[in-house]
Amino acid sequence: MRKFLISLVFVFLSGCAMFNQGSKQPEEGPKWTPSFADFKDIPIIDKAKMELQDTFLIGVDENWTGKLSFSAPYSLTQMFDFYREKMPEFGWSEIATLRSQLSVIVYVRYDRVSMIQLKPTMMNNTYVSVIVFPKSNAVKK
Repeated sequence: MRKFLISLVFVFLSGCAMFNQGSKQPEEGPKWTPSFADFKDIPIIDKAKMELQDTFLIGVDENWTGKLSFSAPYSLTQMFDFYREKMPEFGWSEIATLRSQLSVIVYVRYDRVSMIQLKPTMMNNTYVSVIVFPKSNAVKK
């Protein structure tokens, strides 16, 4: 009787182990393109990593306002050149630049202004802030 009970427990545990093995699913994360890379009016470089703690966006498509922040595994010079080359392809016209430890490029497009701030980080990466806001219609006196 004792052998029978041990055999029964063994068969039961073996069945549970087989059931669990069959029900295991691969532990893969969701696969998607980051939505912050889907801007239709601002170029986002490959391998950019969004910095959520410094990002605040309101609106959709080409009517958003706010601050998009990300880090990119490229040097300050590479990122500066990337934006000077790519922003005009998205319809932006450059109106001012400042090249220094904190580089700034300002663009205008229709009724919106974009200010891109580029700051080097350790490890030769660049921290990028793209700030977009409505252009002022203030009347000059």
